[in-house]
This record gives sequence, structure tokens and C-alpha cells, in this order.
Amino acid sequence: MKINLFKILLCFCLISCTVVTNTNERYTGYITELNYNNKTLIMKVENKLINFELANYKLDIITLNHLKQHMLSGEPLSIESEKINGKYNITKISDIDGTIHGEPIE
Repeated sequence: MKINLFKILLCFCLISCTVVTNTNERYTGYITELNYNNKTLIMKVENKLINFELANYKLDIITLNHLKQHMLSGEPLSIESEKINGKYNITKISDIDGTIHGEPIE
């Protein structure tokens, strides 16, 4: 009986160690700073500033201007990101209505 219980607990341990912990999280807020040269976008979400990395996200000039328009007008955006090594890497930027801007670099 003890051996079977040990085997079951060992299986749970092994299964929990193989679960991928990098999941996309969604944030809705307001852009406070957009710096394409430094590949950063800072967004205010519920009185907290979050620094997102744009290094793995492709934006063209029209999309950059649209994001700056959001920043100047105070219109909210939604950002999905994956936290890797303590940095928020953007996987999706969209308007509240669902319009997607840019795309991840593959």
C-alpha cells in the first residue's frame, strides 16, 4: 500500500514539473511611453506601470503612428504578453474592439 501511494505521489510530482509555465497574460490600459528605438512600450494598468518589450514584435510605421495616437488621445489598448526571464514580451496588441496591430516576429 505504501509503495503504491509513493508511486502515485511521484507521478504527481513528475507531471507538475513538466507543465509549461509560460502563459500569455492579457493587460488592458493606457500607453504612457512608446520608444521603438529602445524596443519598449510602457503601459499604465490599474495605477501600475508595466514595461513591455517590443524586440520580438513587428510594427510598421502606420501601426506605430496608430499606437502614438492611442497614447495622445488616452484610448485604452489590450496587450497580451508572455513573461520570459522577468521581461514582458508582447505577443499581441489590439484595440478594445479586437482590431490587431502588428504581429510577433517568428
